[in-house]
Amino acid sequence: MNSTRSYEQSTSLLSLLYTGLFSRFSKQGTETCERPRNSSLANRLSRMCDEKATEAGHPVSPDCRNLDLVIMTSENFEFRAQVTTLHPYARSISYCMHPDQAWLRVDQLEPKLTVLFVDIDTFEETVNVVDKLLSLRQKKPDLSIVILSTTFARNDFSIVRQAIADCSLRLPTTTMTLGLAIGAARSNALARRYTTFEDFTNASHMDTTS
Repeated sequence: MNSTRSYEQSTSLLSLLYTGLFSRFSKQGTETCERPRNSSLANRLSRMCDEKATEAGHPVSPDCRNLDLVIMTSENFEFRAQVTTLHPYARSISYCMHPDQAWLRVDQLEPKLTVLFVDIDTFEETVNVVDKLLSLRQKKPDLSIVILSTTFARNDFSIVRQAIADCSLRLPTTTMTLGLAIGAARSNALARRYTTFEDFTNASHMDTTS
């Protein structure tokens, strides 16, 4: 239990550091995040995270054990197969083949404890998914959203697309990447609610240890 708790804290701290180093808050009612510049600290945290992961025997971050995951994809069975590997860690996983099913399922869950994965290739028109996600963001600002597509050039764990998502993944993906995306999405979702890195760090620490 102690090793798991320690790993959770180190994983959360590493996500916070990366968010502070590479992310910018939106200019709407927020200030620029004050970023730590100590690369040796990042290296130490990375090593500590790897050691705790090995010690605890977790192939992905245990942060997702208490979360509800909602997966929206229609015909990407390879992606669905990757998600099934998270079953031992997540509280629940719901598979939806239509956007309306996904929105309905999200309405039944606690936003702060839910991560929504949206395969945007499922939508026939990009404008439709953007409108849907903009609306969802307004209604449920605490919901963590990960968007995925075969058309993305790379994985992006920053908040560059924060208007519609907390991070984005290029398909196909891996179990480890899904685990990282969960941690990044939750950290970025939290970052949207705070204006300084110090506030962000304190709030995330309380959330992890509670």
